[in-house]
Amino acid sequence: MKINFNDIKLSLKNKPREWYRARGIPAEKCESIWDHSNRTKQACKALITGTPNRVFDKEGFLLMWWGHDFIEWDIPDITPNCPYTSQEKKKIEKESLIRLEKGLWDEYKWIIMKIREYQSWETSDSRELFYIDKSLAWVGALEYERQWFPNMSDFHEYALEKLAWDIYHTQIYNSLLKREFSTVDFFTQYFLLLQMAWNYKKFSNLLNKQS
Repeated sequence: MKINFNDIKLSLKNKPREWYRARGIPAEKCESIWDHSNRTKQACKALITGTPNRVFDKEGFLLMWWGHDFIEWDIPDITPNCPYTSQEKKKIEKESLIRLEKGLWDEYKWIIMKIREYQSWETSDSRELFYIDKSLAWVGALEYERQWFPNMSDFHEYALEKLAWDIYHTQIYNSLLKREFSTVDFFTQYFLLLQMAWNYKKFSNLLNKQS
């Protein structure tokens, strides 16, 4: 049975991010996996604009964001809060990938290749996308805090632990943790910092002019 691309898109649009749902974010306010994928695209483009030397294969990098969440089209959004072990999570995702590979039309088979690259963590681009992917989850926590939703503070220590392998993304996240510009949504701030290559002075000047 062939899988329709629009069915994947619709499934991801209707699937909320469990990290936020588990902390009491109402369904109508909760970011979907498709929302997250599109923000990943924006972040990838901003990174390439600000620090093009951090990406080896720019075209392939922009394709990878498409694929990295597609395996969740027919499985739960499995997060550390979910009752699955690491091995169970890998097994569930592997089975979904097999179904996706069998069902996708040939014109979309490149998605499988990009999912495997992302999961492998063997290329510098896959690691770069990992940092962006994780950062966006935690930037989302900052944004929900800004909207007066509680129960988000435990994200930040976990975030810095995961980002510790890369000083550049750690510095950007620490800049956001200052919470200096509370009138501007944190996704916009994150994209600007990536686009400006973490030039915090330039970033501050721009936002101060707008406030």
